[in-house]
Amino acid sequence: MDLFKQHIDNVATVFAAIWQRKPVILALKEEVNNDSILDTLFNFIPEYRQPIICGQISKKVFFEQKNAKKLSTDDLDSLIDTLHACYNEDGILSLPIQTIYLDAEKKDFERALLNLKYGWIAVTYLKASDIATIFDMADLSPILLHDNAMALFPMGKPVDNSIEKSLLQQCENSNSTVKRFILQMKMSEVKFLSKALLDEIEKGNRINQVAVEELFGINEAIFHRTLDILRSESQVDPIPYIHFSVQSVSNFLKQIMKINGVIAVVAGRNDNLLAIEKKKQGLPISIELIMPFVDILKKSKNQGFWGDDLSLVIKSQDNRKILFCYKYFPPEKEYIGFAFFLDAELKISLMMSEMEKILEKLN
Repeated sequence: MDLFKQHIDNVATVFAAIWQRKPVILALKEEVNNDSILDTLFNFIPEYRQPIICGQISKKVFFEQKNAKKLSTDDLDSLIDTLHACYNEDGILSLPIQTIYLDAEKKDFERALLNLKYGWIAVTYLKASDIATIFDMADLSPILLHDNAMALFPMGKPVDNSIEKSLLQQCENSNSTVKRFILQMKMSEVKFLSKALLDEIEKGNRINQVAVEELFGINEAIFHRTLDILRSESQVDPIPYIHFSVQSVSNFLKQIMKINGVIAVVAGRNDNLLAIEKKKQGLPISIELIMPFVDILKKSKNQGFWGDDLSLVIKSQDNRKILFCYKYFPPEKEYIGFAFFLDAELKISLMMSEMEKILEKLN
């Protein structure tokens, strides 16, 4: 069963669920060779995970997946004990586990899988209605893969599959080796990012979303997927440690970028970057560069001697300008520091006028 040949949005949903370790059930109507199923599934399972294959497998799979644990389903009590022991160490004392349970019957779901909340894929020939009864659910969020197979999600479908859909579209016309390489490369990249964030958290440091996206050259979707992986594979809730970007500020910067001559815009508050928008890569944008100037304006404002319109202009060697402002921002109901990177031709007075017009619309 080659999932790559099915509707790309549905395949992306299965891929997203496996990547985020949400339980997935492949309910088949007709007997399918397990080798073809496993060959497809291993495209979507990160290579760094510890696979556990439950059920009968061929010699081909046995030798191809040398790092996988192979468990017989003949002795269900022994299998359950082994799975529980593995999951107790999952992501803490061992690699994150990915269980694949082949030819799952009713007793396998009831005794072995029902109590596992994450990290498993089951292949079964049971009817979807029978599976729903086992999980005591009216809706298993089914999606049709083709006439003889559907995917079920006992813990719910992934909220977003946009990354997976983009990756699948990228490799749509490639051979199987290239497809697997592209998918594995992205999953490994996200894993390294999650390890970097985990290291910061363990050191007691706060993580700034905007700074991370800028430093690693990633977008918002990849940042949030990194948090998902950190949560599902390391058993850590990263949310209390994150300074997230502020959407209202980001939307404001996007409007500013429409002004001719604006190269980049940065917003910050209390030593935290709130949002960045830019047209070119490689600009010297960092919290270390921006915040000292914003801090000067903030301190001047706090003295009560200056007016509301505090700004500072610095010219670069090629006559481009950086305009620093400390402005009241209506959506957040507080003052925020801004840095505008401007072409030499854009007049400061025009820039300030256009900015005030945009701010007025936010009131």
